[in-house]
Amino acid sequence: MLARDTRGVIVTTIHKFDGIRQHIITRRNVVVLVDEAHRSQEGDLGIDMRAALPNAFRFGFTGTPIDRSKVGKGTFKTFGSPADPEGYHDKYSINESIADGATVPLYYTLVPIQLWLDRVTLDQQFSALLDEFYAVVDGEGAGSQEALSRLLQRADKLLAVLKAPDRIDAIAQHIAQHFLDHVLPLGLKGIVVTPDREACMLYKQALDRYLAAAWSVVVYSENLKKDGADMRALYLDADTEKTVRKAYRDPDKLPKLLIVTEKLLTGYDAPIAYCMYLDKPLKDHALLQAIARVNRPYAGKHNGLIVDYIGVFEDLQRALSFELQSYSAGVLDLDLLKARYLDLQTSAESAWRRSNWRKWRGGRAHYRALLRRDVRAPFLRLAEELDDVYQVLAPDPFLADYKARFHAVLDVAATVRTYFNPKTDEQRAVDEFLARTERLIKENVATYAVAAPLPLYPINRNLADTITTTRCPNG
Repeated sequence: MLARDTRGVIVTTIHKFDGIRQHIITRRNVVVLVDEAHRSQEGDLGIDMRAALPNAFRFGFTGTPIDRSKVGKGTFKTFGSPADPEGYHDKYSINESIADGATVPLYYTLVPIQLWLDRVTLDQQFSALLDEFYAVVDGEGAGSQEALSRLLQRADKLLAVLKAPDRIDAIAQHIAQHFLDHVLPLGLKGIVVTPDREACMLYKQALDRYLAAAWSVVVYSENLKKDGADMRALYLDADTEKTVRKAYRDPDKLPKLLIVTEKLLTGYDAPIAYCMYLDKPLKDHALLQAIARVNRPYAGKHNGLIVDYIGVFEDLQRALSFELQSYSAGVLDLDLLKARYLDLQTSAESAWRRSNWRKWRGGRAHYRALLRRDVRAPFLRLAEELDDVYQVLAPDPFLADYKARFHAVLDVAATVRTYFNPKTDEQRAVDEFLARTERLIKENVATYAVAAPLPLYPINRNLADTITTTRCPNG
């Protein structure tokens, strides 16, 4: 089609440019729109496309442009606009996508440091190895999940620490308990991200000791030359992998957990994925690609959660230094999230009091101002938002002092909804809200005293302002 100088719209893959004749079209009125521009322009195919269409106007589309690479500014150097100081022609930020409902907020939690490594014998060694690895990543400009995985294979000592049997078993046990306590009750699913393909196999074996084997599936590429029997036993042919991908999206089908290292970290869209158990050193665009697997909206899902076993988020500047303000829109520490909870609690109680709520008398309640929708609706919205934040924070012991007040607000909200019993779509949402609240109350009454605290940090709009003062657990 290009050889015939066809006019119109041509939709193709970049692979079709392999070996194409140079200068096949030299016109300037050719516009090339490149999707996944951060990846598709690496190597020979990008060169071939440019040589074939030397005078075309090229526009790159990507969710994770590469800022640092061997060629300077990466995606910005290749596609960037000189008219914009940041190099963009147009930008749709995470803030905008959350406001539009296209994605949900992300939170992360650092697990207890003893699950990262043996602090006494390995702390300094591990930190040095991780710093060395990230230095190589920056120096070589790893521009994709695949490139980062190749670099990680050269970090033999780091991989040896990450794949130590005792460490993997401890983390697998933690994943299993966390999944049972925090993910399964929501009807949602999880993804385990491991350092490499062998680690996928090791995690599968470990998780099978704590969860039903059918609950988890490994998805990785085959390597017949290197893989032993244990690795080959987990191979999925193309049809089976397609079936697994589809079944994972279904809440009523298995698997409940995907174990991956490279596959499915880009491009795979499964809104039911809520929690990512992260045990692979990632940063910048590779990290953002991965964690975006759990930010898709889904019924009953108000946020995505990252459980960090390697300490990726321990150094926030290192983890999210690329396009910091535009992408993460902020990582708030737990104290700020707790402050938000207190604001909601106080606001809900104030709305309750403004509604002239009176104590029960003779088995009935006097609603008075709550008969007015303009008073009732804001109170119910505050109660629902309070419940959402409570879900994110639980089971942090911080909530222990506020459980009675929290339950009181929800009891009032439940009674108000029952009393008015609106026959609208709102009621169906209310029923789901009340059922979820009942589950939360039962779970917290049963487990609150023994649950280990897992501080949560939202990835939102204030990172640039708070990053210098945010501190991770244990110092």
